[in-house]
Amino acid sequence: MGGPGPGSWALHVFLQGDWEDGIMRLFRRTPPAADGSRKPSRAERRAAERTAQAEAKLARTEQQIHDLADEVRRDLGGSAGRAR
Repeated sequence: MGGPGPGSWALHVFLQGDWEDGIMRLFRRTPPAADGSRKPSRAERRAAERTAQAEAKLARTEQQIHDLADEVRRDLGGSAGRAR
């Protein structure tokens, strides 16, 4: 009798008495073999670059929105003073 067969992993963990750790292993974000020491793949590097470019563009867009809002406030403030 070798290791646990397919589909019996949870039963094996339960019988080993390591149930809580086994349940937490089910919800890990990265597989156990993935670690930080490996070189990112080309797709991961390209995705990171696209993310960085999108974040930079978002920052520029947000700044433009703030600049426009400041301009509108100045315009409204100037016209409100003239209307009185």
